[in-house]
Amino acid sequence: MSAIMAIPEAFLKKQGIKNPKILIFGTGIAIAGIIVFFVIRKIRHKNAGQYSSGRNYEEMSDQLANLGIRNSNVTLSDDEATIIAQNLLNAMNRWGTDDDAIIDNISKAKTKDDLLLITQKFGILPYDGMGLSDTFLSNKIGAVMKNLGGWIRAELSGSNLKTVKAIYDKFGVPL
Repeated sequence: MSAIMAIPEAFLKKQGIKNPKILIFGTGIAIAGIIVFFVIRKIRHKNAGQYSSGRNYEEMSDQLANLGIRNSNVTLSDDEATIIAQNLLNAMNRWGTDDDAIIDNISKAKTKDDLLLITQKFGILPYDGMGLSDTFLSNKIGAVMKNLGGWIRAELSGSNLKTVKAIYDKFGVPL
């Protein structure tokens, strides 16, 4: 290893750099950081569509508009459903997932139509593997349009996913 470093070290000393080993080491760290960045970006981009429904946005929008919500079975107001949907987005957005908040908010649905209304209010949002894709570049490169179920499947795992799935199953709504 010292023979490999001897050539650039001798060259850098001729250029007037007092401690070339620090410069060489720092350059190596920077290159390693760039490589790690691109590897993480590649993995994130590859997994971004893992939980995608495979349907296009228009088809998903039509399906949300036609969920068949029966107003007579809804126990939540539109405002309550909107707040719950926003709470769910906040619990899943960016770094970390607040699993308890997701379970607590989904549990507020007392009927199938409540759950469908919350899903409708959540809408279809661009998911980039870490939450809401809110930049132009991210929307074009790594984001996948997902409804509430897609976000939940991407964000939860293990017993927490089973708990939420049980709530969906209780109402006969696929997650």
